[in-house]
Amino acid sequence: DPGGTITTVAGSGSTGTGVDADEVPATQARLSAALHVGVDAAGNVYFAEPWSYRVRRVGRDGIIHRAAGTGTGGFSGDGGPATAARIERVLGLHVEPRGNVLIAAGNRIRMIDRRGTIRTLVGDGTCCTNSEPQQVADARIDPFGLTVDAAGRIVFAEFDGRRVRRAELDDFCPQLPGLDPIHYVFPRPFAT
Repeated sequence: DPGGTITTVAGSGSTGTGVDADEVPATQARLSAALHVGVDAAGNVYFAEPWSYRVRRVGRDGIIHRAAGTGTGGFSGDGGPATAARIERVLGLHVEPRGNVLIAAGNRIRMIDRRGTIRTLVGDGTCCTNSEPQQVADARIDPFGLTVDAAGRIVFAEFDGRRVRRAELDDFCPQLPGLDPIHYVFPRPFAT
């Protein structure tokens, strides 16, 4: 709409670490860098702050909250609260239709479910392999950007792996993360 307007959802325009920015009006929060935006069906806006090792949520009330990460890079917390988990730099974020947030971070794809629990869905934390297929829990991946297709499969790009891959899981349900193989979307990497 050429007659529309643009408004700020989060960030004051000043650089910060994000540490001082929880539970305040989102437009007053100092952000380190906002990347990879997603919106759930309720209108909550999620985004990554890769250099602050966090995922943030702006509620419909305009208040900013930490959705995942402690502010220290690393890997911890599977099965527990996402806000107490250490995460690496988030290189992809997708909000799937049921409201679960998927993130690509630290050679893994992790899920923050609607209750705020984090778990790893795909990847063992190491990068890149050429063997196919792989079991999702043991996969060596380098995810950079991700989405979920109409069949519920996770599709992700690999930066160093130079390919697009698809993970077929039984379900995103925390009790049943799935162990189906990962497949190429394309039969081999593109020529360089």
